[in-house]
Amino acid sequence: MRREFSFALLFLLPAPFAATQQPAATISDQTRVYHDESGVTAPILTYSSPENPHGGVFKKDLYGLAVFSAVVDVNGVPHEFHLVRPPGHGLDTLASTVVDSDRFSPGTYRGTPVNAAIFIEVGLPAYKDTEKDGNGQKVETFHLKSPPTQIVELQPPPPVALVNVPRQPTVTLPDGSYINPDGAKTTAPRVIRSVEASFSNEARMARVQGVCLVSLIVDPHGMPQQLHLARSLTPSMDQKAFEAIEQYRFQPAMKNGVPVPVVITIEVDFRLY
Repeated sequence: MRREFSFALLFLLPAPFAATQQPAATISDQTRVYHDESGVTAPILTYSSPENPHGGVFKKDLYGLAVFSAVVDVNGVPHEFHLVRPPGHGLDTLASTVVDSDRFSPGTYRGTPVNAAIFIEVGLPAYKDTEKDGNGQKVETFHLKSPPTQIVELQPPPPVALVNVPRQPTVTLPDGSYINPDGAKTTAPRVIRSVEASFSNEARMARVQGVCLVSLIVDPHGMPQQLHLARSLTPSMDQKAFEAIEQYRFQPAMKNGVPVPVVITIEVDFRLY
């Protein structure tokens, strides 16, 4: 069964993807990522212990304020970190360590745990020290002076305005990325897990074959969103295509190094052999 990918029905990726690609080991298999919308509650921070704060007064006290975007899955584990606001003072690694250790009571939609897109604001009371590494060389290290302060809130829904992929990219680069007319470098989303669509029983008995086209948004977390039919085959086969594509996982499109939502179309070619 062949699948081909295109941006907004305009820009075909170089080759179809096999159904045996490596699975994504990040977000839960539940497809949708929920945002700040009616009926959704934010995840609640329940645990954070990257290191034991040292307390006391230090000569090189620092304070940094970082903001991360992340997705908290149905088990309360954060994934897909992106540093939205660096803390400065060389505290990026310490901030990432704090967020990576966080665990949550998951967000819910109408009482059911869901994948939730959040922003985490992390206040870092820290200090800088000098220690020796394994080779005996002096290196600067950063530690928490007191427990970090963290504020968690749901992200707003993704913007309606999506990346426009030109019909004829101005410049196509060797790595498959391209330069838009506005000068922005954009990379295509890449499938990191695909699932083979199966035939419905009635379609198999009737020996139905053909192509179903499904358009969707690949969001900044690499999740398929807002699936709709661009070309129908039969109702039962359309449903089978949807069920398979909902389980896809992507490396998101990147524009100037920032994850962005894009529209793509997946062609599912049903053939009996």
